[in-house]
Amino acid sequence: MHAWEYEKNRDGGTRWPLRRDPCDYYGQNKHIADTLTTYFRIVTNGHAPFAIDWTKSSNQGLLGESSHARSLIEGIQKDLQNPQSNYGRELYALSEFRRDDIESLNYYYTKRLILG
Repeated sequence: MHAWEYEKNRDGGTRWPLRRDPCDYYGQNKHIADTLTTYFRIVTNGHAPFAIDWTKSSNQGLLGESSHARSLIEGIQKDLQNPQSNYGRELYALSEFRRDDIESLNYYYTKRLILG
């Protein structure tokens, strides 16, 4: 975020390519992640959604009757446990905002939902 603030304020700086300010996206992503993580920690007694045991009947009740949701969550959990997973490597990698890649803002705080 600081890189874009510097860049847009310097003489001849590059204009941010999206409609809203990067701080808005950053704040929105953080707020959503914090809200969802807090909700899941309250409902599951301190666990993030992908860190709990979804095979327990008490946890399965949180998903309702959705077998699709359960299979999706179990698939993500298996992938995260696989040391060869590209997804797992991406989540555990240090995130760094880069001004040449607006996508580098994606999922910065949302990782909390998965990793806890």
